[in-house]
Amino acid sequence: MQLEGSQKKKFYVLSMFPYPSGRLHMGHMRVYTISDTIAHFHRMQGHQVLNPMGWDAFGLPAENAAIERGLDPEVWTKSNIQSMREQFDILGLCFHWDRVVLCNNFHKHIALNCGVCLFCLQAWVNWDPVDHTVLANEQVDESGRSWRSGALVEQKLLKQWFIKTTNYAKLLLDGLADLSEWHGVKMMQANWIGECTGCYFDFLLKVNGKETGEKLTAYTSSPEAVFGAAFVSILPSHWLLQSSNPCCRALKEAFQTGKDCVTPVTALNMFTGQEIPVIISSQEEFQDHLDTIIGVPDCSVEAAELARALGFTWDTVLQTHPDGRVTLSSSAEFTGLSRQEAFDAITQKARDRGVGGHLTSTKFRDWLISRQRYWGTPIPVVHCPTCGPVPVPDEELPVTLPQLLSLTGKGKSPLEAATHWINTECPRSDCEAGLRALGALGGYWWHRVHWV
Repeated sequence: MQLEGSQKKKFYVLSMFPYPSGRLHMGHMRVYTISDTIAHFHRMQGHQVLNPMGWDAFGLPAENAAIERGLDPEVWTKSNIQSMREQFDILGLCFHWDRVVLCNNFHKHIALNCGVCLFCLQAWVNWDPVDHTVLANEQVDESGRSWRSGALVEQKLLKQWFIKTTNYAKLLLDGLADLSEWHGVKMMQANWIGECTGCYFDFLLKVNGKETGEKLTAYTSSPEAVFGAAFVSILPSHWLLQSSNPCCRALKEAFQTGKDCVTPVTALNMFTGQEIPVIISSQEEFQDHLDTIIGVPDCSVEAAELARALGFTWDTVLQTHPDGRVTLSSSAEFTGLSRQEAFDAITQKARDRGVGGHLTSTKFRDWLISRQRYWGTPIPVVHCPTCGPVPVPDEELPVTLPQLLSLTGKGKSPLEAATHWINTECPRSDCEAGLRALGALGGYWWHRVHWV
């Protein structure tokens, strides 16, 4: 390895970390021989090469393999790491073993801001009926089957933890331009993210004029015209109609299959301070993965027709001038701006106020990160009856896993059995009725920036 501070041109080679759930096989040999060859080639070119290795030590493969053998996942994983390291040495592969990282040391490398980057939400999720855990969208193949078990994935309504990836969609998309090569990969990534031409706005919900404490997030492709929003429309499958929440009963009583249903639920437009009706759509699906949209008649013929049919009124907020210019009207301080100027200013104001405004696409979704398993990074959050979800402070990290007598891989989260671990004090108020968040964080994406 070259000395730190070398003036040589740097080159970074990163292979996907192996799961230490067994021994190396020929697939491993193929992948790591290729990356090792690339590393050697660039060293021969006089570059300072960083070629680290690590272990995807947490997760479903390791836990399932340990359960099959009746072993503790930690014992099984450490044994495999030792064996696989010896196999790598026999193969003569040249990794920087002083830069090894274990993915079960997640707490050493990243902190997520609860409520900003990491949040909990009732949502329809992908459920693997064999492995008894939720799956991210990327873990379901084009046939609707689980990446691991091959089982047909089911839809379940569960309260889960997500990373707010939609807040960063535009940054991710624009960042692809910084890559001079990898054209095929860039094309796939751009298609996965989608065109970031709209955003989500947050609305506070009321039922018959009474505040509920519920928040509804809805998408619009015309955020510049939010002052002219006439309604918010949700699908019949929306979680608000499926779970115990203050709006559920009112929505269900108003629902009629196949009809656009006006409900006693209203959404507070954070820009105008006025309430607009929440309707249940007659449609079974909206565009892509959307389940909630803002109806803006000035920008949509369909929205205008529906608003008229339901007897709604709205402000006209787009004014077309004789020379063809379009500017905003009836839009407070944004009146007189062009559509693009208003688009930029209104989305910025929403971001400043923490009510949405992050540019994203209709297809890009927040990342479901929690899993109903044991062998994974504990979610560093305590549920307090007074304070709500509270992040565990840095000085109390890491949150370590409790020892369990047995694991089956079936049913509810195994951590539910560890009552001595679940029950804890709230880090903020010292309330003794705090409960640790159940489940584990899935994924090991953070390792790619660990050495940067």
